[in-house]
Amino acid sequence: MGLVKKIAKQKGYITIILGIGILVPMYYFLRFYFTNQAPAENEDIEGGFWDTFMFTIIMATVLYSASSIISNYLEKTMPWRENGSRRFFVQIIATVFITIVLSSTVTYFYFTYMMDCAHEKIGQFIFDVNIISLIITIIITALSEAVFLFKQWKLALLNAEKLKQENLQSQFAALKNQVNPHFLFNSLNTLATIIPENSDQAVEFVEKLSSVYRYLLQYKDDETVDLKTELDCIDAYFFLQKIRFGDNLHVHINVPPNYYNKQIPPLSLQILVENAIKHNIISALKPLFIDIYIDDAGMLVTKNKLQKKKSVESSTKIGLQNLINRFHYIFNKSIDIFETADDFIVKLPLGDG
Repeated sequence: MGLVKKIAKQKGYITIILGIGILVPMYYFLRFYFTNQAPAENEDIEGGFWDTFMFTIIMATVLYSASSIISNYLEKTMPWRENGSRRFFVQIIATVFITIVLSSTVTYFYFTYMMDCAHEKIGQFIFDVNIISLIITIIITALSEAVFLFKQWKLALLNAEKLKQENLQSQFAALKNQVNPHFLFNSLNTLATIIPENSDQAVEFVEKLSSVYRYLLQYKDDETVDLKTELDCIDAYFFLQKIRFGDNLHVHINVPPNYYNKQIPPLSLQILVENAIKHNIISALKPLFIDIYIDDAGMLVTKNKLQKKKSVESSTKIGLQNLINRFHYIFNKSIDIFETADDFIVKLPLGDG
């Protein structure tokens, strides 16, 4: 498939070069037949046509290649998505400058050494060729960038729709995990156990359970939320799990306050924590330790002890992959996932607040 695209691109490149090579000398040819101008007595019209054709092919190849190099370089260093107006002015200035330099150089050497023209005519040739080259180069560059931006716009629409579908899947999976009978049974069973023993704790348990639901309903449609908001939800979720597992579950969150305004897709931490609890043994002999902290690179790290169950509950298997896709689309950054002999580690990039 990549080879087919490459061949198609080369065909388009050759078509543009040949098109320019024919159109420019056609003006030279037609001026003798559709205007009142007459050729000089010793002027070879056919020879002039082919000389102009060859010169135009050389010039078009050089300028088209240079324009493509400029465009590709700027897309890497100054992409349209992040530098719209700045990219426009830089590309125009760079294209005009390179076109004048290359056009003047090619014209001088071609007419001096290949056509053996009189030196006094070279300056006029350079001026005329520069004007034509600038017009054609700017038009082609504008059309090329317009096509590129149109494709990027279509791609953005497709990615947005894909993200929407993945968010719906993720939200549905998270909601199902929260309201399925197994979760409700564990929550209500825990609540029934602590009501006779500690009514104050039972009230707090209901409040935390309510805050988890409230977060899910309030932010499920948002692209990102403040990290502090996400941490508050996870804190409530951990409280519920801590009541259930007791000292068999240990959670440590260490996030400096200056990171609270950073952005993160909603339910990101919940997906990771649910996976840790779901896929690992939690017992008195093997308590589960989960750490959430900021590393030296400014990434949000979730690390849990690796003590895999031999068999786990049925899983949708879409949570982690959806998380990877959402981070890539929203922040254009990747999630780092590591598994050592002792730990399972996920590092999440954060957006600016």
